[in-house]
Amino acid sequence: KYSVQIGVYTDDPDTWRVIKYNRDDPEWIAYRRVIKKDGNIWFVPGDVVVAVGISSGDNLEQAAQLAANRAEAVETNNIYVQGREFISYLKQVLERGKDLGYEF
Repeated sequence: KYSVQIGVYTDDPDTWRVIKYNRDDPEWIAYRRVIKKDGNIWFVPGDVVVAVGISSGDNLEQAAQLAANRAEAVETNNIYVQGREFISYLKQVLERGKDLGYEF
C-alpha cells in the first residue's frame, strides 16, 4: 500500500473563512488550523496550508489520484490545489522507474 497527501493552499492566510468538504469521507481530510463552531469548520488565519487530502492505494499513481480528488473537494475562498501538477510529474517519474525495472 502507498499513502499520499495533497495540499490545499491559500494565497490569503489572514482571513477567517468557513471550509466545506463535499464528499462522504471527511476522515480523509486533515485540516491545518481550524476550529469548529455552530456546525461549521472555520479556517484560523496564520498558515498558507488549509488542509491536505490523504489517501491510500495499491499503487502510487492510484493513491495520488485519490488524494487529489479529496483535496479538490475542499471548498472555501482563495484556495488552490496543485495535485494535478504533482500527478503529471509523478507519472513521468513512474514511467522512468518502469524503464529502469522498478514499479511502484
